[in-house]
Amino acid sequence: ERYTDYAALRLPERGTVLLECICNLTANEMFDEAGNRSDPCQRVLDGVEALAAQCDLLVVVTNDVGSDIRLYEEGTAAYDLPDRPPAEVAESRRKKLMEIQRKIVREKLAALRGTADTALLLAAKGKEWIGRLPRQAPDVDGITRIRGVPETARPGDFIPLTLTGFRGYDLLADARKTGANER
Repeated sequence: ERYTDYAALRLPERGTVLLECICNLTANEMFDEAGNRSDPCQRVLDGVEALAAQCDLLVVVTNDVGSDIRLYEEGTAAYDLPDRPPAEVAESRRKKLMEIQRKIVREKLAALRGTADTALLLAAKGKEWIGRLPRQAPDVDGITRIRGVPETARPGDFIPLTLTGFRGYDLLADARKTGANER
């Protein structure tokens, strides 16, 4: 567990990292040991990029920083925070973080091109099927769009495939020719 300076953190090995709350990290980076306040934005962004470069999967959990300011009682430290960034500054910072996230996703998905995997077929959609790989969580990750699925395939079948690329957060794949689909 580490509270600040994620850019200097060196992980012992690649794997999955959970950044439990980017809001807590932001608050921790905002104040130094003496209680002096500074803008944490670049330190947080640098830390996220440094973590992403060292792991196979980075999961970042967040909430809406400061949206509950009216819920704090008068006289509390949170209530009295000065110089809150305007909404447009907060949105600009969110966009910077999302740009970093999209770059990470593009790099991770591009590295999968040419690899073999197996997908669970969910539904036919025109000339392609929508499927899900074991690494793709419903309502979290993208889907896999699969071409060349045999006409005998049904939802619930598992099909071997080769990943050919990506579009946005979705993987693109071609079904591999084998004897029979697994059930």
